[in-house]
Amino acid sequence: YLDVNPGPEYELGDKFLGKWGRLLDIVTPSSTRSCCFTKAYTTKAEGAGSVIQQAPDMSDVTPGPDAVNPDAVTPDSMVDNARSLTGIELEGEAFRNHMKSLDLRFFTPREIARIHGIPED
Repeated sequence: YLDVNPGPEYELGDKFLGKWGRLLDIVTPSSTRSCCFTKAYTTKAEGAGSVIQQAPDMSDVTPGPDAVNPDAVTPDSMVDNARSLTGIELEGEAFRNHMKSLDLRFFTPREIARIHGIPED
């Protein structure tokens, strides 16, 4: 359901990450859930829709108390929450570097349509 090369216009910029980074709902290509996409998607983060992590999923090695055991069977929401910064004290440049390392981007309109089962034509 994901586009191969969606383009730089879907990347999350430093300004957006600095303002909204702690509110993002981050999912991976293997996630089976996402937040509802609203008309505020790409302009706001809180409750506007999920963003996709393009970097390899390293949630099982996330530092801090919320790290996920890769041998355990956990719901997507628990894995996705481990990817967030809950319980991890990162500020300033360290926070921005962590967020950049996830290689986050917005879903494209076509990807959102596919998620909702809208036909290609």
